Amino acid sequence: MKALLDNNGFDSKPYIFPQFNKFLYSSWYLVLLFFITTTFWITDLSIVSTSILLLIASFILITNKDITPALPIFVLMVISVSDQNYLENKTNIILMAVMGTILGLSILFNIFYYKQKLLRGKLTIPLLLVSIATFLGGIGYTDAVSYEKSLMYVFTLGIVMFLLYVYMYSCINMPDNIDKKKYIICFMLLFAIIMCIQVITAHARVNDYFENHIRALLNVGWSNRQGLGAMLVITLPAPFYLAETAKKHNYMYYLLSYSVYICLFATFSRCAMLFGTLEIIAIEIYMFIKTKHKKQFILANLTWLLILIIVICINLDLVKLLLDKFTKLGFYSSGRTDLYKEAWQIFLQQPLFGVGLGYNGNNYYVEANCMYWFHSTPLQVLASFGLNGFICYIIYYIARFKVLFTKKNLFTIAIISGVLFFEAQSLIDAFTFQPFPFVFAVLMITTMLELINNNETISVELA
Repeated sequence: MKALLDNNGFDSKPYIFPQFNKFLYSSWYLVLLFFITTTFWITDLSIVSTSILLLIASFILITNKDITPALPIFVLMVISVSDQNYLENKTNIILMAVMGTILGLSILFNIFYYKQKLLRGKLTIPLLLVSIATFLGGIGYTDAVSYEKSLMYVFTLGIVMFLLYVYMYSCINMPDNIDKKKYIICFMLLFAIIMCIQVITAHARVNDYFENHIRALLNVGWSNRQGLGAMLVITLPAPFYLAETAKKHNYMYYLLSYSVYICLFATFSRCAMLFGTLEIIAIEIYMFIKTKHKKQFILANLTWLLILIIVICINLDLVKLLLDKFTKLGFYSSGRTDLYKEAWQIFLQQPLFGVGLGYNGNNYYVEANCMYWFHSTPLQVLASFGLNGFICYIIYYIARFKVLFTKKNLFTIAIISGVLFFEAQSLIDAFTFQPFPFVFAVLMITTMLELINNNETISVELA
């Protein structure tokens, strides 16, 4: 991959160590993040990876005015966790509290040392309204114990996302000689490749029987097959964008794109399989019509078709077993229908402010450090926050979609397709209420898109 930054004319003023910061805008920096995340995830040393990543982020914020290179770390520190009970270990909690404090102080240093001006973007007010809705959720219904239980989600879905958006919108200031669109797309590709490795590794740890792979939960620590599939839905367009814009190796990027989809399918998450397949069909149609590299595009398609034919010919019984299992697997509701009915009944009983995020019903088993998910964004909002929250979220979504559709070009189409199909998947799943990595990843990508598409817009300073 070609360097993302032209070394000529690097402005040293916003950087304490200019030579080091050149590295942050190169593909080698992304390789380093990949190595740290995957190595310590595979070896089950999550405490090492999260500590190193948080220290790197802190160092970047101290030495660099532009915060962009630090942002993917907020996603990577989550997806590097290989133990689902990570936060139940007191040592881990204490160490994360220390690292979190260092990170917080680094953010404050970045703001005051570099004299960052806090600016108001298109999502500032909508996110503030969402923050208010999360705080007010459950008023008149929830008790002190339930509200205390919900505080982690109240803060992270509300005020934390608001503050992070203001910080990102104000302090993302990449050097002019960077290919900004490519840099962002490479973040997405980094996440996609890590997801693929986790899918492959998780399957390698499953018993040899093929039906076990189809039914396997694929617990990778920070999430399972549903989470892996959702992140791959968001990031699937990234390799296609590179395949279309790269000056060479287009065929290899197309092959990589289909490999990402194969890994998405191999999660055997029904929601991800459904919306990921719809997504790649939409991408295929667009590419077939618009691609400037039609020969490489068609050749990559034929390559994967040939591989599929060979697999079928070599092991027809395996394919029959796969089809049989999918027939039995189906797209039944997995209890969603009961959750949807429950959410609607709750809304009818508590229409104004809902029951809050500390609610616990009978149709879903709530694990430690989790909330009661209704597996549908609109129903979750109505049940948890009532009409007050629903109006706030409508305002937020309208503002966010306005940002997404400000301009029409290949870059925005790549971002839009990942975000839209993720949101469509969340109509029947819970990811829009999982702050890290999903909500933040989508917010980060959207904020970067807003800044790129609105360079000529005058930002209004916060009062």
